[in-house]
Amino acid sequence: MSCLSQLIFIRGSMKRTKLILAVISLLLVSCILLSCKNDTYIKDITTDFQSETTVGSTATDDNIAFEEISNDTYRFTNMTEDNYFDVTDFTVSTTAAGKTTPIVEFSFIPSEMRSGIDVLLVFAHSNTRFKQLKIYSYYADQCLDSIMNMKAIKLWRYNVDDKAVACKKFSAQFGVNNCIEFTHNEKRDNKGVSKNKTDYCFLISPLTAEDTYYVYDQNTAIVAEVDGEYLTFLSYSSEEWYDPAVFMRHHIALVKRMEIYIKDGTDAGVCGVRQLMLEHSNTDANGNPLEPHEVIYGSGAVLHVSAQYNNGTQVIEDIPKYRKFYQSLLYSSLEAIDISEERQAYLNGRTPDLQLIIHLECGREHETIKYNMFADGSVVINSIYVGKFSDGRVDKLIEDVGLMLSNNAADVIVPYA
Repeated sequence: MSCLSQLIFIRGSMKRTKLILAVISLLLVSCILLSCKNDTYIKDITTDFQSETTVGSTATDDNIAFEEISNDTYRFTNMTEDNYFDVTDFTVSTTAAGKTTPIVEFSFIPSEMRSGIDVLLVFAHSNTRFKQLKIYSYYADQCLDSIMNMKAIKLWRYNVDDKAVACKKFSAQFGVNNCIEFTHNEKRDNKGVSKNKTDYCFLISPLTAEDTYYVYDQNTAIVAEVDGEYLTFLSYSSEEWYDPAVFMRHHIALVKRMEIYIKDGTDAGVCGVRQLMLEHSNTDANGNPLEPHEVIYGSGAVLHVSAQYNNGTQVIEDIPKYRKFYQSLLYSSLEAIDISEERQAYLNGRTPDLQLIIHLECGREHETIKYNMFADGSVVINSIYVGKFSDGRVDKLIEDVGLMLSNNAADVIVPYA
């Protein structure tokens, strides 16, 4: 074939190819249009999490095509009255602009796994900045109890088999304000090791005008409308999850030694003592030493306290008064919990008006907790700023140190004042 014939052949072939491609393109467009018409519930499944949200939407066939299903037997979890509290890495988070921020993170500690020093801790926090604060057991228990008892007003299921698609559709339709994630331990062996557990993750919409939430269950890809009363804990701030009584974390039976320092220039109270060391020991009625767990779980323990100050040692004879002093510590609660790194940096370079260093001991376990307290009520625990006591509380504790050492019967300590 000549060069000209070859060129004509190639051009003819190119024209035929372009014609075929045009026909194929037309057919594809037709198919896509038909698909979109028939499958309108699939809306941009590549949309990023948290985008194209419609806050406060209602679940109707006009704006979302999923089917209502029976809720007669549906349960959100396998929690029971016997194990609803047994969770690991329970996390409540807020979501905004594609960013997830934990509000609280905690795990239940089974009795078999509680250390001697942490014997009173039912729930432990996993965030080190909150480590010195005790999870409010009441709030944690109420939260988990609500999840166990949560019931759906209505249930729907998306008309898609892919859970990822359903998840994105829920986010696009209702919005996601919160996420709840945890592992539920349904059964443990005699050493406290979990033998049967289930992971859960729930996406929560904003609260609707009807005081309900839409909840997406990632395990089942089911959407549920629930009464807002089941999820009231979503409104708690991080600070509301913690016990403001900062000395309540440990039992007095675990206190081996307590060091007290009052800053020079601060009124040191009736005895004028600025440096003091208190030594604790416990015995039975016959003077036999008792271990902390025997004191905590037994009865009839006798507390002995000696005070070292002014180059001498004095045995505290009035143990009831001493217990009043310790109760003053227990009654000292933060007015507001505030984990502020800026405030922390400011205070860590200053001398506290009152410093307590508490040495805990249980068998071979040892722990030291340093409380720095300032006249304005600011409290720093082991270099972490946690918030403020009420006005005058630190001055009262300083005064109570002097009252505790005084042998004058008129020097009475009122813990809750």
